[in-house]
Formats: sequence, C-alpha cells, structure tokens
Amino acid sequence: MFYHTIPRHALAKRLQIASRGSRARFIEFTTEIGRSELADRFSTPFHSIGESISIWTKLLDDLTIEQGKTVWLEKTPPHIDFIPAIERYVPDARFIHLIRSGPDTIASMWDQAEKARQRSGTAWSLNDCINRWVSAVQVSRNVQNRLHHLILRYESVVGETGAILTEICDFMGLKYEVEMLQRYPLVARNVVLPSEQDCKAGASQPIRNVNRQKFGKLFSEQEQRYILERIRAVELSKITEGDSVLGRNLGASSNETILAD
Repeated sequence: MFYHTIPRHALAKRLQIASRGSRARFIEFTTEIGRSELADRFSTPFHSIGESISIWTKLLDDLTIEQGKTVWLEKTPPHIDFIPAIERYVPDARFIHLIRSGPDTIASMWDQAEKARQRSGTAWSLNDCINRWVSAVQVSRNVQNRLHHLILRYESVVGETGAILTEICDFMGLKYEVEMLQRYPLVARNVVLPSEQDCKAGASQPIRNVNRQKFGKLFSEQEQRYILERIRAVELSKITEGDSVLGRNLGASSNETILAD
C-alpha cells in the first residue's frame, strides 16, 4: 500500500501527490481478491498521498468488518522505509519488527533474487541483499523505544511461539487463544493472494527454525566470509526485544491497523 503510494520523485513528494502506481495496485488487488466492483473507489489516477492512503485503509477496514474481525495486517517488507509516513497518515498503526540473523536473512533474500533473475533476467545483487538487511536492522534499532513498536527476534518466535504470540496479542489489544496455533495453517491459505502462493508456500507449514539451511548451501566459503565481514559491525545485542514501556499496556481500538515489517 505505502510502497505503491508514496512517490519517489522529490517534486511529487513536496506537492503531496500520490504515486500513480497506487491506483494501479488498488485495481489489481481488488480484482485478485474477487472484489473488482470496489475498484471504482479509486475513481481518478491522481490523488494526494493522504487521499490515496485513506482509500486504501477504508477498503481494508471494510473488508475486515465484513469478516467480523477488528484488526487487519499489512505485511510488506519495504514498508520499513516508510515508517514516518505510516505514522503520519495512520496514527493508530502498530509496528511489529521481526528481526532474523543476518546470514539467514541474506541467504533467503538471495534465494528469492535468484528465482526472480531466472524469471525476468534482473534481480538484486548480493550487495543489495546485504545492504537491505543492514539498513532494515538500523531502522528497527532507531525506533525500538518508540510507542507502538514491538521488536521480536525470529529465534524467539520459533523457539517460544506460545509466549511470543501472547505478547503480540497483548501488544495488539487482542485476546490470546490457544486455537490460534492450531488454526493458522487454514487461515494462512485463505489470506495469501494467488499471485503470492509460490513465495509464501511456507506460511501454512508448521512453525520451525529453518536457520542455517540456506547460508552454507547457496554461498561459497569465500562469499560466506565476505557476508560475515560486511555485517560484523551490526550489533543485534543492542536491540531489545519487546515493546516500549509507554506502549506496553495500551489497548487496541476497533479496526486498529497492525503493520508488520
């Protein structure tokens, strides 16, 4: 949503003109979920950033209410770059930062890049993957004590799933239910878009630690040493898990937006 809405061009940003890609993505999304009749909500190709985001959030709010739910989740990794805009235009948004070890994240990104390269001929370089992880971790570190930001480590999620899910629910103002861990495979199959079935095939699989499965397989020893040297200065130990003290006991209002990085 924000990735397609916030313009890259400096002049468009100053004029607060939303990217034209926002409307195109809106039409694509409503068609993909079988609700093409909703596409006319985005009536013209030109809107302000605020108007465009309001159209998107109103759509997601309405779809959430239709299903008898109170929270919607928007999981788009590049949104880590748009936190200030999200906080400005969706003031009740809450952010969940899931941080995974550098070698494993970089290996996962590289695996997807190689698949993209086979499909289209272009994709991220290894340095792009390394830089993306380093910059994303720095953003999370900078906001770790901010209101409405929850910092989690991947290793904690897979190792203490019940306890971490309880913490997430508290952060979101939701009631934790044991059935969440039993129903999620079915729920995941229902919410993953058709166009994302391949890259998110694991969403309905059992929660397990898959660290160190790709790093040694995808990279030569020389590449492994290069990656480890590039990320050596990133100190994950200085990132504290959990939400800020100010946000710890805040309840979520109806239809609260939860944005995950």
